[in-house]
Amino acid sequence: MKGIILLIASCMLLYWCGDENLHAQTRKEKKKVVRKQAEELLIKERQVAEERAALKELYWCLDGDNWTNNNNWLSDKPVEDWAGVKRNYDTGKLSIYLASNGLKGNLPTGIFNLKTVEVLNLCHNNITGNIPPSVGKCLSLTQLSLNHNRLTGNIPNEIVNLTGLTSLDLSNNQLSGNLPDRLGNLNKLQYLRIENNKLSGVIPESIGNLTNLECLQASDNLLTGKLPDRLGLLENLRIIHMVNNRLEGPLPPEWSKATKLTSIILSNNRISGEIPTSLGNAKELYELILFNNRLTGGIPGELFLLPQLRYLSLSENELTGTLPPEIGKAVGLTSIQFADNRLSGELPEELWELVSLKDIYLEKNRISGKLSENIGKLYNLETLYLNGNNFSGKLPNAIGELHKLTFADLSFNRFSGAIPKEIGKLTDIVHLSLGTNQLSGNIPASIGKLQKLRFLSLRNNRLSGEIPAEIGQLENLTRLFLDENNLTGGIPSAFGKLKNLNALELTDNRLTGNIPNELTEMEMLEYLSLGNNLLTGTLPDSIGKLKQLKTLNVNTNKMSGELPPSIGELEKLEWLILLNNQFNGEIPEEIGNLQELKGLTLTNNKFSLFPEAIGQLTALESLHAANAFAGGHLPANIGNLKKLTLALLGQNNLGGEIPTGIGELNKLERLALEKNQLSGTIPAEIGNLRDLTILALGENQLTGSIPREIGNLNRLTILDLDRNKLTGEIPAELGELRRLNRLYLGYNQLEGIIPPEIGNLQDIRQLWLAYNQLSGALPAELGQLTQMTWFDASHNNLSGKLPPELGNLRNVQTLILAENKFTGSIPSEWESMENITKIILSNNELRGETPNFLFYLPQLVQLTLLYNHLEFTPEQKELDRQGNKYFLLPQKTEKEK
Repeated sequence: MKGIILLIASCMLLYWCGDENLHAQTRKEKKKVVRKQAEELLIKERQVAEERAALKELYWCLDGDNWTNNNNWLSDKPVEDWAGVKRNYDTGKLSIYLASNGLKGNLPTGIFNLKTVEVLNLCHNNITGNIPPSVGKCLSLTQLSLNHNRLTGNIPNEIVNLTGLTSLDLSNNQLSGNLPDRLGNLNKLQYLRIENNKLSGVIPESIGNLTNLECLQASDNLLTGKLPDRLGLLENLRIIHMVNNRLEGPLPPEWSKATKLTSIILSNNRISGEIPTSLGNAKELYELILFNNRLTGGIPGELFLLPQLRYLSLSENELTGTLPPEIGKAVGLTSIQFADNRLSGELPEELWELVSLKDIYLEKNRISGKLSENIGKLYNLETLYLNGNNFSGKLPNAIGELHKLTFADLSFNRFSGAIPKEIGKLTDIVHLSLGTNQLSGNIPASIGKLQKLRFLSLRNNRLSGEIPAEIGQLENLTRLFLDENNLTGGIPSAFGKLKNLNALELTDNRLTGNIPNELTEMEMLEYLSLGNNLLTGTLPDSIGKLKQLKTLNVNTNKMSGELPPSIGELEKLEWLILLNNQFNGEIPEEIGNLQELKGLTLTNNKFSLFPEAIGQLTALESLHAANAFAGGHLPANIGNLKKLTLALLGQNNLGGEIPTGIGELNKLERLALEKNQLSGTIPAEIGNLRDLTILALGENQLTGSIPREIGNLNRLTILDLDRNKLTGEIPAELGELRRLNRLYLGYNQLEGIIPPEIGNLQDIRQLWLAYNQLSGALPAELGQLTQMTWFDASHNNLSGKLPPELGNLRNVQTLILAENKFTGSIPSEWESMENITKIILSNNELRGETPNFLFYLPQLVQLTLLYNHLEFTPEQKELDRQGNKYFLLPQKTEKEK
């Protein structure tokens, strides 16, 4: 107001002091000027007041007191002196730059009501909530940057009213919903960045109206549908990045106007169809990255005529055909990535003319033929992945000319012949994999010159001869795989120099001799696998020096002797595999120190007594120790093994009782203690093992009854209690084991009836009840076991008639009911047992005519009806003993009765 008063006063002074005639002539004009200037000042004052109010609201709503820089905010100074606020004095417009300033909270509406803001940059803060619809009122905006915040909700439709926008950046938020349909209204827009949100729906067709658009970045969203066809016709477009969406359908067919395009990245979508040949019009294209889509057809030769093309990534699609010969024209190409497609045929000779190439990724295709000697021309090549193809022939000697090569994987092909000694020239190589080929001959000693090598795999070939000691010179080597070859001789003691090695795999060779003590100098070793060789001797006494070792595998060798006590010093050991050797003596009690041990495999050795210390291995998950010990007993503290899922301890001559603590192994899935000398009763606590699928206690000296608690094991598929001294009745609770498919109770002293609840075992395949003292009739419910293939209840005291319901057992192949007291006739309903191969009913009290259908069962190979009271027709009698198939006579005489 002071400015307005001064202006009026000066005009009055001029009036009184000036020339009266002049005043008369200009009075009206001056009044107009004064009025106009007064109005402009009033508008300006009101505008400044509105700006100040809106900025104050912005300050309070976004925690201004805690901003990194809030200098002069809320002061009486002009707003353009407030930190981050600038004014263009030519236009009077404000630019607000508060990026990375610690803003926190929800966006206020007032800032968008201003008509004087042309730039609003609030990126890299902690702004939350929605973008208010009032954003559409800020018509003077040319740049809006709200990226790298935590904004949520939809992009408001009102944003399309900002027709002056040249740059819109909403990337790296949590925005969701569809893009506004009328996005094309922003016809001055040059930069649109919305990547890394949760936006969904299709890209609106109106995006084709953005004729000034240069950059479209919409990666890492949930966008669907196809790319609008008009996108390829935007003449100013330079960048299209839409990685990690759910886009589908074909690419736009026409790119004739896309002459400024430099970068197309559309990887990790579901784009299908062929690659348009019209992309050959994008003469400025620098990179085309379309990997992990569903593209089909061939690779257009036109792509290789693009003069600026440097990166071409088409991996993980369904492309077919051969590489086009035009590839030789792409002289500037530095990286081709065509892995994991269905490309076939031989590599064109033109490929080797691309001397700028640094990367070749052709793995997991169907490419065949030989590798050309001209590969040596690619002197800039750093990465070569050809694994998983059908290449054949010898490795070219010229491969040694690739002096910059750092990564080479030629595994899973059919390369043959010797490894060329020239491979020793690859002095920069870090990773070399030639595994799973048909390479033969010796490993060249020149491989020891590859001083930068960290990974070497020659596994699964036909290599022979001794392992060259020169490999011990590769001081940077971390992983060495020479398994599945025909290598002979000893393990080089020079390997002890490989101080950085963490994995050594030599299994499945014909290596001989002892394990060198020098191997225990490899202080970083985590994985040592020497199985399936001809190694002798015992483990080195100094094995405990391998403090990082997690896996020790020496299975299937000829090793012997006692385990060294230092094995207990391998504090990080998780897997100890010693099966199929001749280790003997006592296992040292120090093994109980292996508190990280998850798997212990001792099967087929000659240890003396089962060690008590195993009960201390609280991390143990699997214990394979069948036929490993000469005796001993299960440790009383076996209940400590809370993580144990697998315990296979059969054929060890273990004695004593099964400890009740076994019921504490709540994760146990398989328990096999068969063929031991265990005695006493089966502990009822075994019913606590609710995850148990296999319980094998057969061929022991167990006594007492079968615990009813076994009926709690509702995941059990195999229950083997045969060949013990069990007594009492078969518990009806066994009928609760609905997943059981094998039940073996034979060769015991069980008595009583077969409980009808057994008929609930709908998955049972094999049921063995033979050689007991069972009595009573066969329950008709057995006819419900329609999956059963083998049923033996012979050598019992069963009586009564044979159930007709057994005719429902259409899958049964073996039926043995001999040596019982069954009476009556053979039921005619049994004719339905169409898959049966063996019926044995001898030594019963069966009577009546023998049904003729028995002689016409299509799969039958043995029918034994001896020693009953059955009657046969003359034709049937003629079949007796024919082809060792029918055993009918003699039957019981009256005297025998």
